[in-house]
Amino acid sequence: MLKIFRTNQLFVHLLVLVYLAILWIPAYLVTPVAPAGKGGFVYDWFLGILPPGQNWTLTIAILLIWIQGLVMSFLMNEYRIGPQASLFPGLFIALLYSASPEFYGLSPQLLANTFLVLAIQQLYKIYKQTDSVRPIFNAGLLIGLATLTFQGYLLFALLGWIGIGILKSRKVKEALQYIIGLLLPWGLLWAMDYLLEPPGTFAELAGLSWGWPPFFYGPEGLRMVVQLLVLMVLVVAVVLQYNRVTLGETMQVQKNIQILYWAALLALGSLLIIQQIEFTQFLMVVVPTGALLGLWMVRLRPSQAEMSHFLLFMAAFIYQYFPLMYL
Repeated sequence: MLKIFRTNQLFVHLLVLVYLAILWIPAYLVTPVAPAGKGGFVYDWFLGILPPGQNWTLTIAILLIWIQGLVMSFLMNEYRIGPQASLFPGLFIALLYSASPEFYGLSPQLLANTFLVLAIQQLYKIYKQTDSVRPIFNAGLLIGLATLTFQGYLLFALLGWIGIGILKSRKVKEALQYIIGLLLPWGLLWAMDYLLEPPGTFAELAGLSWGWPPFFYGPEGLRMVVQLLVLMVLVVAVVLQYNRVTLGETMQVQKNIQILYWAALLALGSLLIIQQIEFTQFLMVVVPTGALLGLWMVRLRPSQAEMSHFLLFMAAFIYQYFPLMYL
């Protein structure tokens, strides 16, 4: 089945959407939508413009995941990242989004990941450009919107700064443009709070919540620890494949891949600034880890990649469809 996605044809992009929908069918039948947790202003605003109903939010979530995978696969193919054009990055992003019933639903992390994907797209544009102010500003703006979607993405402010340093030497003008883009959504929110809200509500409006200790598990601690350990093993496995993933690539490609690795590491670090860990917060690592997993799989022998994907898919499929036995 995996060989179908070793191409970049349009109709195969639609097959990724079908693939994702198959894994999300239980969400429409018996699996309740995962608690969304506390989101920020952008997330609350986005929910407010959607039609009411669980099925609507599930469908929008599926479309956002598909778009994220579509953009990441497009980036990998446009910048010749990987030995051949494929849809593996988007496919494995979709698979990781479907790895647990707790990931179902339109969570703040899923929406923030959409801004993160678009920010990575803007960062890739600045390599060897004489005038890269616009993509740098756009990257800062998109990461700023992600931080206002869920506070755990505040650490991703470093991703843009690190990415600029990886892709080109930093200049004062470009650094200022990035900082302005990053702070602009917060400035607009502060102005809105000042004009429309009573004093002292800015932190609540922004979705900020702090406490001590900054790191502890929710009520389903044991199952959460198990899922976190599985996720960490997957991230570590991908990190250890850095030499394989970058083997024979040009300097530009290696720099672009380094940005994905930094995104995965910052996502894990972001868990340390969240007061209470919830299942949906694990989604912060899905985009960079899924893209890197896809780049790794495309370098494996077809038989090895096919077997690895089959095992991962069947594990997710059984885990998602198990509740249907009780219908």
